[in-house]
Amino acid sequence: MNPQYIPAYEIEKRKKIEQSQKFNVRTNIFLKITVVTSIVVAVSTLYLWQISLINNYRTSIARNTIIRKELEQKYNNLNILIAKLSSIDRIKSIAEEELNMVKSSEIEFFEVTTFE
Repeated sequence: MNPQYIPAYEIEKRKKIEQSQKFNVRTNIFLKITVVTSIVVAVSTLYLWQISLINNYRTSIARNTIIRKELEQKYNNLNILIAKLSSIDRIKSIAEEELNMVKSSEIEFFEVTTFE
């Protein structure tokens, strides 16, 4: 059909179709960009959340390691104290000085006779 003989409503119809196709192309591009951006933001957020969790766990592990070392030191100090307090020389000196005990070899036996 010759463009000179196309009715005006056909020209308007074609213009609207072309505009809607351009709009659809722009909308598709906008939607694609939006989807890609949303995915990037979501992945970035998950990554940062994971990094935050890892840092929290590292801090907790470091704190617990310090506490464990302190407890091990206290345990070792208590074992040393137990060894000192249960030494034979200490027990002997407490028995002799505080409890007035004597060695069994120092005891003299006397024979007592009774008269009836």
